[in-house]
Amino acid sequence: MKRSAEHTLSQDMGSGKSMARMGLKQMMRAVKDGLAQAVLVQNLTRLSHDPAILMKILEFLQDHNAVLITTESDLRYELYIKGLEQHFLRRAAQKGLRLPW
Repeated sequence: MKRSAEHTLSQDMGSGKSMARMGLKQMMRAVKDGLAQAVLVQNLTRLSHDPAILMKILEFLQDHNAVLITTESDLRYELYIKGLEQHFLRRAAQKGLRLPW
């Protein structure tokens, strides 16, 4: 029996200063359970303004082979100007993981 593709939507109302957000938890659960292979956001600030939290979310996506797609910005450029791109390039090489973009 073939499973049909489903779209999951999660949304948060908050500052993004915490990992304890319902929408974020729903997204992470869907990725972890293999129900989502990609996450679509306007830009990185939709995930968090806090670099430490943003790093945790992106590492989670990378660990679960999920892709992050941004609609209003170039993700690689955003990571580069935030000084995060090299971290994920090194992490991918060291752990044999794909990049989350």
